[in-house]
Amino acid sequence: SLGYPDRLAKYPGVRLVNFGEGELVDVPMTHPGAMFSQYRVSRLLAEADCFVSVAKMKAHVGMGCTLCIKNLFGWTPTSVYGAPRSYLHDRLIRLPRVLADLAAWTKPCLNVVDAIVAANMSEWRGVPMRPEVIIAGTNVVATDSVGARVMGIDPSSDYPAHPFFYRRNAILLASQLGVGPVDPALIDVLGLCPEDVSLPFTVNAYNGESSRGEELKQGLDCVEAYRANQANLADRYAGRLLAVRDGNVLWDGEHVAEMIARERESGLDWKTAPQLMVRCVPHAQEIENWNWYDVDAAMLTAA
Repeated sequence: SLGYPDRLAKYPGVRLVNFGEGELVDVPMTHPGAMFSQYRVSRLLAEADCFVSVAKMKAHVGMGCTLCIKNLFGWTPTSVYGAPRSYLHDRLIRLPRVLADLAAWTKPCLNVVDAIVAANMSEWRGVPMRPEVIIAGTNVVATDSVGARVMGIDPSSDYPAHPFFYRRNAILLASQLGVGPVDPALIDVLGLCPEDVSLPFTVNAYNGESSRGEELKQGLDCVEAYRANQANLADRYAGRLLAVRDGNVLWDGEHVAEMIARERESGLDWKTAPQLMVRCVPHAQEIENWNWYDVDAAMLTAA
C-alpha cells in the first residue's frame, strides 16, 4: 500500500476513486479526427470540471515514452476495454490515436511529470535514471514535449524513428489535433532548459523482433477485408465482439475479457492469432474511424 487513504484523510472532500467501478457513460468526442466518436468512462470523469495528470517519466517499449498523455489511458475502464485494455491497446494503430483523443477531450489544466527518478529502457523492470527534475505545465502536449526533450527524444519525430519503433507518436498526434505545440519555439519554459538537464533515454526493440512490418501489413489487410464484409457480418453478429484473422472470424463473444481468455486458451502465436478485435455493428452505428487505417497504413508499412 502507498498509504494514500491515511495521507488524504486530513483533507475533507478529497477521496480516492476507482474509475473502473461505478456507473459508466458514453462521452462523445467533439474534435475532428477522433479514432472513436465516443468512449465509455466513469460518470465521475464525464461530469468533472477539470482534469490533472500526474505521471512518472518512463521509457515505453510499445509507445516510446510514458508522460502525461500516456497517463490518461488509465482512466479507461478495464470492464469495458479489457485488461490491459486490449481493445484499445491493439496490435495495429488504435493506441496512439486513442491517447490523442483522450488528450483532446480532457485537456488537463495541470500536468506534472515526476522525473526525479525515472525508468529507462522499458515501462516494466526498467533501469533507473535520475534526471532529478519535476516538469509542470498547463498544456498537456507542451508539457510532454518538454518531458520528451529531457529524455533526449524529439517530440516532433514519429514512427519508425527511435523510440517510436512500433507505433505513431501520440504527442505529435495530439498536437495535430490542435491540443498543443511540439515546436520548442512555441513553448515557454520557465527554469532550466530541457536540453541542459537531458539524459539520453533508450528504448530497445523486442529481442529477436523482425516481424513488425509483416504483422502490420497482414493486420491492415485483415481490416480491409473486415470492412468489405462488415454489413454481412453485422447481420449475423450485431453487437458482438469478433476475433478476426485474414478477414475470417475465429470466434466471437460479448466481453473483452472473454475474448482475451479465448485467445490465451487457443495457444496461437502472432502468426496465427487474431489480427483484429472489433465490436461488430452495422455501418450506420460504427464509432471507429476506419479512415485512420488507410492514413497510417501508408506510413507504417512503407517504413
